[in-house]
Amino acid sequence: MKLRYHLLHFRPRRIEARVHELHAKGVIDVEPNLWQLWLGVLYMWHRAMFRPETIGLSERPVRDTWRARAFRFRPARSPFLFGGRRVNPLDHTGLGSTTEHTIRHLLGAHHEADDFHFDIQLVAHEPGVLDALRERLVAIVDETAPDARFLKDLCVYEGYHEDLLEGVEKWLRGEVELDHEDSDATLTGLMRWCAQQPASLRETLATGLPDFAPTRASHEEAA
Repeated sequence: MKLRYHLLHFRPRRIEARVHELHAKGVIDVEPNLWQLWLGVLYMWHRAMFRPETIGLSERPVRDTWRARAFRFRPARSPFLFGGRRVNPLDHTGLGSTTEHTIRHLLGAHHEADDFHFDIQLVAHEPGVLDALRERLVAIVDETAPDARFLKDLCVYEGYHEDLLEGVEKWLRGEVELDHEDSDATLTGLMRWCAQQPASLRETLATGLPDFAPTRASHEEAA
């Protein structure tokens, strides 16, 4: 593996192995290389910089607690997201993270609309993971878990864990319909976007940086 990939990626060998595993399991239908995946990281950075309203914010009502009202401001919750290892700033795609980290991320970081399906796709093929996640969510929703109220406040908005629980139950019943062209909300969408990009630095320099517009928006414009 070339040295530059260790400079560009968080755990490049793990990322490469994870993509191969997800492809072999049928979770994703393309297998982008590490350079294309780096462009995917740039896609995520572009989203964070130019479309920050699509990450961690919602039009839902804020929970009626002092802590949730404080956490409504992202700088206030950031120490708990980063310090609690619920967000890994070095691994924007999630491909380099463990299953345990992905679950912590889902439980402690708000995902708007159906964006949580992206992370569920990373772990749903692993035996028993969704059942354990469902059990954990039930304890959070009914507030029998000792950290339930803190996690609800950390996710700020009313109904997040209830919707996530409903989503996990749909996965368990095999009733989930994903938009595999949505590079924001699904892992398959982002992997397809990556696979369509130049395969090397040389090709990228020749063609220029890709269009970082989300594929969902591009699809709607085309329609």
